[in-house]
Amino acid sequence: MDSWKQSLDNISSSSLLIMTSDYSIIRFYCPIAATCIHAVAGLQENQRVLIDGVTSSRDEPLLYIINGLKLPHHYFYINN
Repeated sequence: MDSWKQSLDNISSSSLLIMTSDYSIIRFYCPIAATCIHAVAGLQENQRVLIDGVTSSRDEPLLYIINGLKLPHHYFYINN
């Protein structure tokens, strides 16, 4: 099987793969607890939120679905 086809098998709109600093990969399943690091879409800085899903768009490779809105990942920090 082509490596890109294997990669597609691991993609899910209800989970997120994270590479840690020691190059381990962890899968987080939605809902995922996160903290807003920049105010966006009515969310306040330091506000705790739940990521209900993940998706992408032509312009943004990773979007978090929060309160029904698709928001760029760089506005949030994943709580572990």
